[in-house]
Amino acid sequence: SKPAWVEDSSAEICFTCAERFTFFRRRHHCRYCGQIFCDACSRDRRLLPIGFGCSEPQRVCDPCSVVLDPKQAELQATIANSLQSNQLRPGEHTGDARRYLNSPLKWDLGAEVRKAAFTLQNQSMANKNLLGVNEIEYGLQKGVFQDACGLAIITTVTAGFLGSVRVGSGLVIHKL
Repeated sequence: SKPAWVEDSSAEICFTCAERFTFFRRRHHCRYCGQIFCDACSRDRRLLPIGFGCSEPQRVCDPCSVVLDPKQAELQATIANSLQSNQLRPGEHTGDARRYLNSPLKWDLGAEVRKAAFTLQNQSMANKNLLGVNEIEYGLQKGVFQDACGLAIITTVTAGFLGSVRVGSGLVIHKL
């Protein structure tokens, strides 16, 4: 179960090393025990037990890291993000024209994977004319991937007036 969190205002020093918090020595809550630690005493990230309700590694203090280490293999096999199903989120459609207009910024791995899948699907489909008759295939062919070491799918957008800004995100896959 989730710990009782120590209030930020009640902690002036790190629970482990007793160093005073400053602008350079920042305070962090351990997500496992709820105590407040400095950067140096809470560097690790570990998966937390199921009762905590999160599937990403969370920042924990050094003592809690030692306690959680033996449980990591079991937690990776049961609750890790890599085991979660890749469901479409509201607004992400597969059957309409919106799949051709991918947003350049996605904030989670599942959305990046779907964006990459849409891009590959769009590049490898047969082009149909208005009568519905298949014309020459365009884009990526199956043979392209046989000798490839990997694949990078990156979506960017550039905007500017007197200067310019380019933002984007993508997915890189390496064949082992």
